[in-house]
Amino acid sequence: VRGHRLAPLRELRGRYDSQQEPNEFATATLGIVGTLGFLFLVGRLFYRRLSPATPELEDGIRAICLALPGATERPSHGAPAFFAGKRMFVTTSDHHDDDRLGFWCAAPDGVQELLVREAPGKYFAPPYVGARGWLGVWLDEKVDWKEVADLVERAYLQVMGRR
Repeated sequence: VRGHRLAPLRELRGRYDSQQEPNEFATATLGIVGTLGFLFLVGRLFYRRLSPATPELEDGIRAICLALPGATERPSHGAPAFFAGKRMFVTTSDHHDDDRLGFWCAAPDGVQELLVREAPGKYFAPPYVGARGWLGVWLDEKVDWKEVADLVERAYLQVMGRR
């Protein structure tokens, strides 16, 4: 289509494609990698749907968070997240589908470092927000719901105090 703003791009693409000789090895490799990637993703979705613990753990976090005054839930980056006003205080985490369910929560200064040092198999510094002191808690071991409720309440108060 002459006169269209994408016409020069189409002409360049046509010239480039016509000059390039087909590479059967690259085509076959991309086909195999693409198929394996697709099968991996389908397997991950199937596995996650069969995992009986995930909904119960998310429901437990949800019940604790929504019991706090004015707390709301809305998705953030594809995961349930909980807000006090406009500020997030807890988000669930199945980060990049790594088969470990946990949650991230706001924490007072120094708490993350102390807990991660004390119990590194239970607590972690989450990506992206860990540098700001947020605490990550794994939920794939035996869960102490009283401790989870305490951490969630402290996260809520931490965020509410910054309003």
